[in-house]
Amino acid sequence: MILVRVEAPTDLPAGYKLYVHIEKETVTVTVPEGGVRKGTTFEAIGEDLTNATNVKFGKWKDGLLSCCAHVCQPVCWMTWCCSPYLLGQVMSRQHLNVLGLKTTHEASKPTAVILFSINCLMLLIPFVFGLQKYESSWLATGWRKMFIMGICAGWEMHIFFLIMRTRSVIRKKYNIPEGCCCEDCLTGCMCCCTIGQMARQTGDYPNYGSSCCSFTGLNTEDKTDRKIISFTGSYIDSHSYISSGGANMPQNSISGEEPDIPCSSEEPDIPCGNDMNYPFVYKSIPRGDEV
Repeated sequence: MILVRVEAPTDLPAGYKLYVHIEKETVTVTVPEGGVRKGTTFEAIGEDLTNATNVKFGKWKDGLLSCCAHVCQPVCWMTWCCSPYLLGQVMSRQHLNVLGLKTTHEASKPTAVILFSINCLMLLIPFVFGLQKYESSWLATGWRKMFIMGICAGWEMHIFFLIMRTRSVIRKKYNIPEGCCCEDCLTGCMCCCTIGQMARQTGDYPNYGSSCCSFTGLNTEDKTDRKIISFTGSYIDSHSYISSGGANMPQNSISGEEPDIPCSSEEPDIPCGNDMNYPFVYKSIPRGDEV
């Protein structure tokens, strides 16, 4: 854990979270209770994201065809054998629900379980209807096949949409530029490969491993050898939202009350409700010592 001294670039509400880039480390800092005014310096304990998840901004950690990476980890086998479940775990990390909408951390936890359950149901439907020995007006052979094919096709289209949606959210969060037009749509056709790439981007499997029985697929055990360091310095903008001088940040909630920002699927990185999580990165010049 790291003690970070931050000079607020604008009025920030209590619970506001931002990423702080300090030399080669990236931490997330939460504004304390009561909020802060522009120019006010406050101290907060930052979670060491660089060491926790090996965060990389601006590019993917590896390619689409690196599916055999971490072959001894559950993530490798889930990529091939249970990709909808792995997709749900990645969506939970990004606080997305089964509809691909931004939600709170708690509400996004069951995403993987729900996707896995529905996928199992989709696999059972052809067998259930195929074992019927009788026919009726709506279970005649032709209608039965169309019914099964329609349900399965609809589910596959929804999975395709969730892959595109999740990949778009991850690209915006990690500031990864789009390589070509409709990149998220094209890579969605390579379902398993794309899901595996997103999982590796948002997890540090070499250092922390993976878990097939957790909501996010990550091992959440904290390290015991973290140092507490005091940093102070000048903070400069690095993302497009920051370049606007904080114009997109809420200005009316410095009293500790939650800002009245409606949820929007069009702006996944703008927080809503209790999910005060902005993907802003501030670079600093450290001037402190270990404490």
